[in-house]
Amino acid sequence: MVNNLIKNGKLGSTIFVNTDIYLTLILNQPCPICYTAEITNKKPSITVNGLGIKIIIKCLNCKATTEHSNESPEMDFSTSIAAAGLVGGVNREEWRSMLALVGITRQSGKSQYFAKQDKLFDGLKNEAVNSAQKALHKVLDKLIENKQFNLEVSFDCQWSHVREAPAASGEFIYNGFLNGN
Repeated sequence: MVNNLIKNGKLGSTIFVNTDIYLTLILNQPCPICYTAEITNKKPSITVNGLGIKIIIKCLNCKATTEHSNESPEMDFSTSIAAAGLVGGVNREEWRSMLALVGITRQSGKSQYFAKQDKLFDGLKNEAVNSAQKALHKVLDKLIENKQFNLEVSFDCQWSHVREAPAASGEFIYNGFLNGN
């Protein structure tokens, strides 16, 4: 039924939910063991990590424990935000403003944000090196094929962050044409 609603409503994978509504929905879920829905028979605790929320509810009737999270096990919203900042060239302050505009006021701190970006750098650097090597080899093969011995390129660079920039993105621009690229 849920999948049909998502499909029919063309919802995609995420919608924003008010914190009060989210917590109310979680607390009103019946216990999966004894099926009690009384809020007074539940002892909730909450853990917050960046944009992730984990709620553990202990049923006082049967002592069962239920765990709920706004993130799936393979999803970390804070890391996704940090990654999107790198990809989109959006700095942390711009992200903070955009998230606040849609009502998300509890956000990762500065050091947490940059620590999450740091975890992505090695993979990004490796992909950039591999991509650059492939492109360079294609260009060199074409030059050799055409018996040309000069490689004309331009270079463009942009810092990833306004202040305290730990990284920049750059492009070598081949001043020629490659078939299929």
